[in-house]
Amino acid sequence: MGKKFMTQADYSRRLNVTDGYIAKLLKQGKIKLVDGYVDVEATDRAIKAGRQHHQPSKAAKAIAAAELREKDLDKMSVEDLVRLRKELATGAGIDTKEKDRLLEVRIESYEQRARMARLKADEKQGQLVDRKIVESEIFELLRGLRDNLLTIPDRLSHELSGLTDSHAIHTRLTAEIRQVLGDATREISTPEGDI
Repeated sequence: MGKKFMTQADYSRRLNVTDGYIAKLLKQGKIKLVDGYVDVEATDRAIKAGRQHHQPSKAAKAIAAAELREKDLDKMSVEDLVRLRKELATGAGIDTKEKDRLLEVRIESYEQRARMARLKADEKQGQLVDRKIVESEIFELLRGLRDNLLTIPDRLSHELSGLTDSHAIHTRLTAEIRQVLGDATREISTPEGDI
């Protein structure tokens, strides 16, 4: 692996610290420059070597955070991420909140990918259908039902006008409504290809 160099501004962004803090580290001799560029590996080693055992410096924490961000977490399994979280929690480096946030985001991303994969598999197996198609089919069925119900008075008005028995009128209306609802039920339960 070749040496990695970057500008002081890029290095401060990598560590998520101010340019003033980089200037302070430069005065302390912790930043190693080559032709005006920061030698990242040498500087990281110098900062890590200069930290105290129990309380890592702000720069050491920033380096550990940058290293974590630079790891290829996308290719790690959830188990590896959990193991990494435990390793980081026991060692010096970045604070627990940042480690937890990074790992939670990554784990949530894996869970989301798993949910999407299950949905795609269910859709391919015919267990899921497109919502718009279902809504369109329901709309068409309900519109047909509404139209058939609304035509009952037109179909029965002549027949019912001659009846005087309220029970007979009620029986005839009930039979017609049941007929319309039965037709709708058969239309719903009949597969589209069989119509």
